[in-house]
Amino acid sequence: MSENNGTNIEYLSYLDEHGALLQPLQTPLQNRETLTQLYRTLVTSKLFDETIINLQRVGIICCFTRD
Repeated sequence: MSENNGTNIEYLSYLDEHGALLQPLQTPLQNRETLTQLYRTLVTSKLFDETIINLQRVGIICCFTRD
């Protein structure tokens, strides 16, 4: 957990700043196929967000909020 200006933000880290594992991966995450699918979903979501935000900036869509 990190504190910033009195605000507590909970987070979970599997990697340190050098990319080394801090703790063993949970069993479902040890499957390479599952990790690949999770990564593809992450990249697809990021590309969707970028595309929608760019469309909003040029006025093609009126509103979009990110969660």
